[in-house]
Amino acid sequence: MNSTLKCARLTPLPCEGRSRNPTLDTLERLLAANGQHLVSVPDPVFGGVNDRRGKPFFVPDQLPRLPVDAALATVVLPPRADWSPSGRPRNPADPSERLLAYQVVLADGMPSGILRSIDGTLLVDAWAELHLPASIRRAWQPLVDRALSAGSRWATARSPSQGLLARKEIRWPEGFLD
Repeated sequence: MNSTLKCARLTPLPCEGRSRNPTLDTLERLLAANGQHLVSVPDPVFGGVNDRRGKPFFVPDQLPRLPVDAALATVVLPPRADWSPSGRPRNPADPSERLLAYQVVLADGMPSGILRSIDGTLLVDAWAELHLPASIRRAWQPLVDRALSAGSRWATARSPSQGLLARKEIRWPEGFLD
């Protein structure tokens, strides 16, 4: 246990003024003592949309975010959704394989599959190159636009081959690196 803690108990409850109800301050101190911090992230809420043929697909109210290891983890598409004859695992670290996997997941994925395999930042980067039915593109476009406007300091016109890093520009405040 960290030496900054004054109590040898295994739970923080009795250590905080003998209170049985730990406070958010208690949690923040425990996390800080271990080099961590608390972050609250809203869960995406999905809505169902039908394409022009009546086939349903799902769209969240915000772009999903994945940890780096999950965003670049190999994706095995279910046979009913894999449009290619190979049926092999897809590597999202390879942009061409990510395009294929994202196209399939956006068109045929359930909310749980979208949350497990689509990273919003990588989706925005690939957006111009994705081959999607018009109804799916139209339904997801506001999310992509919102992400680009949130990062408007670097959202500029680009060709699809330029990629995310080519259009990223961050202006650090004066004295930031001093």
